[in-house]
Amino acid sequence: MKFITLLLLASAANTLSARGIDDCVDALANMPGYRASATYSVTLPQAQDDIVYTVDLAQDPAEADSYLLQWSVMSPSGPVSGFTAWFDGNFYNFRNHRLQERHDDRDPETPAGTRAPQNAAQFASLLPTRIAQWLREVQNEPNTAATLSEQGNELTLTLVRQPADEIESEITWTFELPSMRPLKFYADYNPGSISGQQVNAVYAYGDSLAPLPAGLNEAYLRGLFPDAFEKYRESQFAVENMRGLPLPAFSLPKLGGGRLARQASDAFRAPTAVVFFDPAATLTPELIKALRGAVDRLPVDAEIIWASTEKNPDAAAQLLEPLRPGETALTGANSLALACGTAALPTILVCTPKGEISNIITGLNQNLQSDVMQLLTTAK
Repeated sequence: MKFITLLLLASAANTLSARGIDDCVDALANMPGYRASATYSVTLPQAQDDIVYTVDLAQDPAEADSYLLQWSVMSPSGPVSGFTAWFDGNFYNFRNHRLQERHDDRDPETPAGTRAPQNAAQFASLLPTRIAQWLREVQNEPNTAATLSEQGNELTLTLVRQPADEIESEITWTFELPSMRPLKFYADYNPGSISGQQVNAVYAYGDSLAPLPAGLNEAYLRGLFPDAFEKYRESQFAVENMRGLPLPAFSLPKLGGGRLARQASDAFRAPTAVVFFDPAATLTPELIKALRGAVDRLPVDAEIIWASTEKNPDAAAQLLEPLRPGETALTGANSLALACGTAALPTILVCTPKGEISNIITGLNQNLQSDVMQLLTTAK
């Protein structure tokens, strides 16, 4: 089947002569003060239940390109929420207890168009300005067919992308007429394949959704999300802020072969000490002796994850092998140490069986063995 870029069809004669793709783009690109909520559902082939997000969408009344997104979802470990904001060349993205930032005046340049961070962020594609941007780009793509039709007070745009023999995606937008506000979005990616997934978004425009104050800025965000800026800013994030949070997800090589992969919602079999260490440090043998002595004297079962920051497994193997029951040794753990805000070694994260970090020990001291015993005993 031969596809022609933006093959336009209509349900009634002459409807497209009055309203075409360019008209849609122009209307969507010019919606300052836009405000809506959306239910965003993701269906995966092998998942029993859909992942359902609630998203609040707001564009700045002073500049439609600027926006604030707030989202929430129920995860296996409880409710999770975050936000994304963009204004005046400043990008903020808060998720997983970490506030990521990018500022045009001091950070390296990023890709343009839909790949730029402020456009590629999750849920940004639901904003009218980003729909307009995406439509501008997709018009120039080969092997994409578009059907545009009107029915009553709704305009429906369907795009089928088929770069090869099989359809890559089928995407449908429904807009309100004459305002062109988005009403529904549906996408079927890799339809019929084992890797396929469906995304469905339904917009709502309640009377309680007042526009944002004109002129988004960091002071306004700080007022809405004080903890994100005070505790979880990447530029000042510290391991002390991890108390009460789940151990971050990771996938790292294990000493002896294989990998240990863990999600943030995963539990441990028993209280667990995650030990970040440098095998080359002079006092590392003393650290290992103290930890193992603490576990030996505990009245309850406990486990240790040795997280070496060195990629070469030989250095850790010389210190730790043979591993004892309840011990796992990982190498190349710098990324996990960074995710935990670890600034110095050794650092010990004491985790509960639920997988939450209950306490933190940094450095070595003469009471390390007794400190570890006490914290593992009370990690419930």
